[in-house]
Amino acid sequence: MNRLILLLAILAIGLALLIFNHDSGQTLGMNNDDFGRLVSLGAIATLLAAGVIRSRRHFGESVRLIAVWLLIALASFPAMPIASSFRPSATGCSPN
Repeated sequence: MNRLILLLAILAIGLALLIFNHDSGQTLGMNNDDFGRLVSLGAIATLLAAGVIRSRRHFGESVRLIAVWLLIALASFPAMPIASSFRPSATGCSPN
């Protein structure tokens, strides 16, 4: 339950800052869009860190598993521009 409260608190504080600073266009020196992404990624990172800490594995095994997932994520980045070029356009289904 504590992890849920921590995640909700991160999101709530970020949302409150975004609401209060909406007119200025910046929050803590960042663009509001960038700050919103930072808040959501912070919540996801907190969730993943809590899962690693609460798993009853050895630290070395946890680091190895995190490295494998990071490698998978980094390997998927080159495929993203290729996949985005095949989105259906407004005039048809041909590549952009």
